[in-house]
Amino acid sequence: MVKLEKILCPFDFSENPQEALQYAIHLMLKDDNATLYLTHVVDSRYLDYGGAVYGQEPSVRRRPSTNPLESN
Repeated sequence: MVKLEKILCPFDFSENPQEALQYAIHLMLKDDNATLYLTHVVDSRYLDYGGAVYGQEPSVRRRPSTNPLESN
């Protein structure tokens, strides 16, 4: 059997990752030397960088630049 040293489990607080987390914990407990790493995953469709994202109106607007070298 393969010895696990590091287990990476993506997590976004929805239902499906709950099962993945339970399985990752199970794997970690089976191998005494394994370390479990959780990484918080964000769906990029919900991010808004000042422009329309996937056809949605932007919820955050950029402030006009005060730098005369930048165009607004």
